[in-house]
Amino acid sequence: MPSTTIARTECRRYLRGKTTWLAALVFIVFSRIVARPSPEATRIIGNAVSLAHAQAATVLIVPFAAAALGFRAITRERESGTARILLGTKTTRPRLVLGMVLGRGTALLVPILTATVLVVGYDILRYGQFSPVLFLGFLAFSTAYVFAWTGLIVGLSAASSSTTRAVIFGTIVTIGLTLWNGITLPLIWQFTTGTTPGSELAHPKLFEIAGWLSPRSAFLVLTNWLFGVPIGPNVAITEVADALRQSAEFAPTPPPISSWWAFGFLLAWPALALAGGITTFQRGDLAPHSQGGLFRRLVDAIPSLPPLPP
Repeated sequence: MPSTTIARTECRRYLRGKTTWLAALVFIVFSRIVARPSPEATRIIGNAVSLAHAQAATVLIVPFAAAALGFRAITRERESGTARILLGTKTTRPRLVLGMVLGRGTALLVPILTATVLVVGYDILRYGQFSPVLFLGFLAFSTAYVFAWTGLIVGLSAASSSTTRAVIFGTIVTIGLTLWNGITLPLIWQFTTGTTPGSELAHPKLFEIAGWLSPRSAFLVLTNWLFGVPIGPNVAITEVADALRQSAEFAPTPPPISSWWAFGFLLAWPALALAGGITTFQRGDLAPHSQGGLFRRLVDAIPSLPPLPP
């Protein structure tokens, strides 16, 4: 079975299910509870103000939605025996993994873009400002963000020998990268350098660059650059508000490196995860490790996940 057929099958399966559309609903609800920009911030953000709430929703919802779709992308095929059948055709293990990324990524992308259009349309009516160029650029970055997270999670699934390990490892990675600037990076920095990030921080420029490394931060840096607001790993509304507090004349601090480095950081995560996952998957046995009884019952109890085989 060609990888394109696998991708179409996976895409149709999840578009017909509830998980992806539930993510779109949560996307819309979250966009409505995000703080509104102040009048001064609205003026500074300009035509990109109609995209600000969609930016905040995208950066938070996509990682967890991709995790829900991708945890069992490969382990499910191994546990059900489908992987043996697929690999008995012309499909190779790398094609199987990449087909899962393409199919499940597309299945997530469609609801996310649909929700984005609805949220942006509402904000256009609210603020009366819109730029087609900014909108198309934002959709392009959102597409890259969706597939980056999908590739990362599917790569972890391919590297895992069981659903238990895939879920545990994937959850740790998803939460760790989502909370990168608030918790993960400060802990790593303190562990590696022995110093606590603060006002007397050693190597402040290096620490600032490290703040761009997660997929979440890289996406925010790229979209903030697109919006023409202060470039940093926070949503546009926060970056503008911080710049206004620091200087009454709005003189934001220049970024430590070119914004295009963030694009490389964004693509590096799925590239490394897929390279490692495919390599592990090719060397490993197709037979999965046994599932724990309690964990099996928990997975089978979730309606959005296919039941584990007996």
